[in-house]
Amino acid sequence: MNEHIFVEDEDLFTKTEARLFSITFPLFNHPKKPNSFQPVFLWVIFCIQLVAIALFRIDNSTQAQTALSRVVNFIDLSSLSIILGKNSIFLVLGFLIMIILLFALLLICSFLFRTILAKQPWIITFNRILHNILIHILCIPIASVCITMIDCYNIIDTNEAGEEIITRVWRAASDNICMSHIYQIVGLILAIITFLILLVYCGTIDLLIYNFNPKNGGLLSCPDGFFNFIQHLFILSLIFILRYIYPWEFWRAVLSVGDSIIVITYITYKQPYYTLKSNFMAQIPWIIFGSVRLCAEIGYAFEKSFNSYIPQIVLIILSIIIIPFISYVVFTLTRKRMNNLWMLSLLDKPLITPKTQQNSKLKNPKLIEPGIRFIQYLKFRTPEMILYAEVIFTQAVRRHTKNANLLFQFWNFLLHYKKNYRKADAIHKLLMRSDKDLIVKFLIFSLNKEKELGIAFAQKYHQQAKEFTIKFYQQISNIDANYKNIYDYIQKIYYAEQRARIIYEELLAIQPHNILVLKQYASLLNDIYRDEESTEIVINRILKLEKDEQTKDIELIEDKIKDKQFKQVKDKETNKNLMGIAKDLILLKMLITKWFEGSYYSQLHCTYTPFFHQLQDAHLAPLFLSCLYQDLVCSFNYRGLDDGEAEFLISWDQICEQLLLLSDQITQTLENIYSIVKDASSWEVHNVVMQVFDIRLDLEETQYSQTQSSSKSFTSITHDEPIQHSNQEQKNSLIRALTNFAQKSREMASQPYRQQIGTGELPHKTNINFYSDIAYVCFNSIQPVFSACQKGFNI
Repeated sequence: MNEHIFVEDEDLFTKTEARLFSITFPLFNHPKKPNSFQPVFLWVIFCIQLVAIALFRIDNSTQAQTALSRVVNFIDLSSLSIILGKNSIFLVLGFLIMIILLFALLLICSFLFRTILAKQPWIITFNRILHNILIHILCIPIASVCITMIDCYNIIDTNEAGEEIITRVWRAASDNICMSHIYQIVGLILAIITFLILLVYCGTIDLLIYNFNPKNGGLLSCPDGFFNFIQHLFILSLIFILRYIYPWEFWRAVLSVGDSIIVITYITYKQPYYTLKSNFMAQIPWIIFGSVRLCAEIGYAFEKSFNSYIPQIVLIILSIIIIPFISYVVFTLTRKRMNNLWMLSLLDKPLITPKTQQNSKLKNPKLIEPGIRFIQYLKFRTPEMILYAEVIFTQAVRRHTKNANLLFQFWNFLLHYKKNYRKADAIHKLLMRSDKDLIVKFLIFSLNKEKELGIAFAQKYHQQAKEFTIKFYQQISNIDANYKNIYDYIQKIYYAEQRARIIYEELLAIQPHNILVLKQYASLLNDIYRDEESTEIVINRILKLEKDEQTKDIELIEDKIKDKQFKQVKDKETNKNLMGIAKDLILLKMLITKWFEGSYYSQLHCTYTPFFHQLQDAHLAPLFLSCLYQDLVCSFNYRGLDDGEAEFLISWDQICEQLLLLSDQITQTLENIYSIVKDASSWEVHNVVMQVFDIRLDLEETQYSQTQSSSKSFTSITHDEPIQHSNQEQKNSLIRALTNFAQKSREMASQPYRQQIGTGELPHKTNINFYSDIAYVCFNSIQPVFSACQKGFNI
């Protein structure tokens, strides 16, 4: 974890827990409004597999699979493993290698997660799909194949003396005595290893990986993964029951059908998923299995009595008929239980009011989250009902302040339904101080990791935007500029800055008090968008947050000192000394912190801001060109159009106002540099190449004539073109270049002529450097920007 981002969470996990969480983190995925195709497809496969298990049968008289079972159970690979015989060891070995490879892929993704996510994100998606296939599709076949390696049965023979001889043989190879062949012994070891790895691996993923988004999590989203874990245990128990208890037909029927009844009852009572649809979907495979298995067991009994397959076929067909009836009954009971769990009255009104705060449902923290699931339905998702759900959570949290699961569910509710990020942040802090189990720790670890990755990607896009901006300026300043590359750079700058801003704003929505994110966001606004006002707002927010943290630290220290003073009443003098020392330390800390703040944020303004605020210099060139246009075309008399539409020309007085404003900004930037930077020598290196011109007008030959414009009648200059007497190349420092721009801007704007009142000599007459300054600014205004960009890039 990044200690600079989530330092408050680094003590939550031991090293072992952090390593385990980092390994399973690539599988952590809770998308918003996911596609329903994948869960529905996996659900259909699971239904088919349970039907195949329901039809599995070993005939007690022949110790072989029945014809129907032999065909159907190719689905769960039971028939294939029995047919392969001793070669089924290769199936076990193949599955073991596959699980090891999947785990190795997971390790690679965990160690190189950031690199893979940045360059090849499809590998992460592919890894998740493979693990979904393992857990939801291959779990039953692997267990069936593993059990085949230890599936033996007894053959009873009678010798000449009338004594019974019991021989235990391997079902996969009936000519081999059980555990007498090397194939079966090796296969048994491999099967036990594979089975244990499968159980631990799938169980860990079931408990840790699930979509807990209550509002937009899609099908089968749930508050915890406990049901997914116990469902796999029941599936494995079914396979053992049907493969090992088959000689005792009554107990086989009771245990196999009983398993399905227990699972259906658990889902009905506990409601493990958020929605009624998801809970009912989870019940349907077990309803099908229980119905088919019950009718099949009854059919087996009639088959034995009547010595005919017809009763078995009739009862299996009957199971298809009774499945809808049982499903309706189960659905009705599940819906009734869901309504009973809701904290609503029979009239769908709030059950808990200020007068009835002692409701018994509030006493059990496990009933709080199911009690507010009425907001899953749009008709209840009104502001009043959402507020009522928040009240329920608030009262429950007051009763159970140390219950980590309840606090996490409340945090989840505030995040997805209320969008109240500030209160969610407060609940998150309570969660940090509660007694957390391993699952809640993993969720906190994964969510923090996601935020950390979000910041990393935002910083990456931020850096890309800066690099493309520098390349853009280098390209447009090149004599042989490729305009296609310029357009490509503009597109890349736009995409990078947009992505960085979106990620920062999403992170701030989730964690509005994260000072590091705020600092990076301020840097983005300042570097790329040059949005001074927004940057200032964000920086003020950072200062306020840090000041609040200091106040809390001071109050905490003072509270500790007061507690110590209260406990040690007899040592008053000692306590007074401790208080004085502590206050001195606090004062020293505040002084150091204030100095750091001033240093940091001033440097933020005076280091990064000057770099990219030199783009103000680039604004000077259009203004000086406007001065030339006022001289050559309008005789400094242009007042604007009166057609009410936008125009790109401005009056002489407006030009002067803009020049004075930019001159003040440049001067202020220079003052900040010298007031903050201890060593300004790097700013005074003469490495900025400037072009110096001497261009003058022979005023004695100047004449004026009148010309007509579309808007106004003004004098057009007919004098000769200004004469260029010299052009020299000169190297200046960045400081000197900026100073020249500020001086020339102020000198141009300080001429006595005022357009509005029509007084004073024209600027080209009173300012002998009028044309020289225009050429100087137009040719050189971009050079300090390049130097500033280079300096900012080096820093």
